[in-house]
Amino acid sequence: MGREVPELLGSNYREIVFGSYSIIYKIENDIKILTLRNSRQLLSSDNIELS
Repeated sequence: MGREVPELLGSNYREIVFGSYSIIYKIENDIKILTLRNSRQLLSSDNIELS
């Protein structure tokens, strides 16, 4: 299981850093990948669907 997303603390969103990429996902009944981005890019809540 990845770490909590620092930009979205207190949420169910997790991230795994793989090379120079961040995979941001959430776990409910299944795993939903929300975004895959270069780790150098800043993440804001506007970049992913918060449902």
